[in-house]
Amino acid sequence: MSVARHNFSRHAFAKHSDVPAFQCPYCDFRNNCSHMVVSTHVQEQHPDQPIKVVSNSDISEQLITRCFPGYQEP
Repeated sequence: MSVARHNFSRHAFAKHSDVPAFQCPYCDFRNNCSHMVVSTHVQEQHPDQPIKVVSNSDISEQLITRCFPGYQEP
């Protein structure tokens, strides 16, 4: 399988983690592809709340290392 370099993090979260990459702080909505999807969700579903997105990017490096051993950031 081939994964484009800019999709390493997306692949790692989608295929190798039960933790979503991005999630709504107000409900169970989650998304592995884009924080903008969650931002739009917050705007539409929680209009009285500040627009926030919970990011789990801190574990991204661990997942990328597990999925792509030997990979180093350029």
